[in-house]
Amino acid sequence: RWDIIAERLGFMLVFGDLVFIPFTFTIQGWWLLGNKMELPLLASVANCIIFLIGYLVFRGANKQKHLFKKDPKAPIWGKPPKVVGGKLLVSGYW
Repeated sequence: RWDIIAERLGFMLVFGDLVFIPFTFTIQGWWLLGNKMELPLLASVANCIIFLIGYLVFRGANKQKHLFKKDPKAPIWGKPPKVVGGKLLVSGYW
């Protein structure tokens, strides 16, 4: 995984993977189990639309990153990409 390569394996990464992510991903489900609520149809439709918009933004951003990695001079939205300076030193994985 890129986060292990780029950030090295350390306490924050291990704590996040073993504690923070499982807690934050399940807390909504635990709340819903304890508080039975009926969701109106309009709210359900709005949730689905917001989810789809977020998913499209996510996929679009990943597609732009993929295209840039394949060809850094390829236009994005009809313009050449602006590159922020910097470099990542990866001398091996660890």
